[in-house]
Amino acid sequence: MIVGCVVVGSAPAQIVHGDYTNSTVSFLNVTESGPDVPPAFLVPPNPTLSEGLTPTLNFTPTNSIQTDPALPFDLKTKTSQLQMDIQAAPGLWFGADGGSILQLTNSGSYTLSAPSGPSPQSQAFASFTASYTLALNEVDNLPFSSGAPYAGSIPLVPASASVSGPGGLASGTWSGSVQLDLNTIKAHFGLAPDSKISGMLLQYTANLSAASVLGQTTTSVDNLSVTPTVVPEPSTYALLLMTGAGAMWWARRKR
Repeated sequence: MIVGCVVVGSAPAQIVHGDYTNSTVSFLNVTESGPDVPPAFLVPPNPTLSEGLTPTLNFTPTNSIQTDPALPFDLKTKTSQLQMDIQAAPGLWFGADGGSILQLTNSGSYTLSAPSGPSPQSQAFASFTASYTLALNEVDNLPFSSGAPYAGSIPLVPASASVSGPGGLASGTWSGSVQLDLNTIKAHFGLAPDSKISGMLLQYTANLSAASVLGQTTTSVDNLSVTPTVVPEPSTYALLLMTGAGAMWWARRKR
């Protein structure tokens, strides 16, 4: 089941997107904030949530920033912070041993136009950065105060693009991905190797810049995917296997 809405929150500069829940994980209190919010940057449309042990909350926004080609200089920026509380369903926790606890994948696009030159010479420029912070709020089915969050940036390729006139024209995509290792996260928060993480707080920040001199730059975030790895307890995993085996037996019996 997917539950979602877009409502302007009561707090200034914040938009509440809602809760997104399936059988393995809940993304709760999904909000956007920042100096340029509202309006929202990562919706519309509303994100979608897939099922399974690697569920993905997927954003495919249709918003962009664009400079004015008639101006001798124009600069547009957009900064948006996305926050969410990620909770595993009962009997589940996050992070496979020796693997990832969470993957963030980000991509976007740009179009640059600098038609004139050499005097006056037009120019167009775009840059992109993305970063995250991760805190824990539940470990071993108990509330947990994680202290300093785990923070980093998402390496994006390319991180910027530019053209100059006359006849400067370029378009393309930028993208990047980061996987947060379970053992690294446990070590950062001082957890024992056998600790089970079942609640996380994620903040993702996107920064876009577009500048032009008698030219035009358009750039956008086209996709953001948040994918935790969900692991069942042995008894839950056995039940899943039994359910799958029963479904296969019933299908064969009907044939």
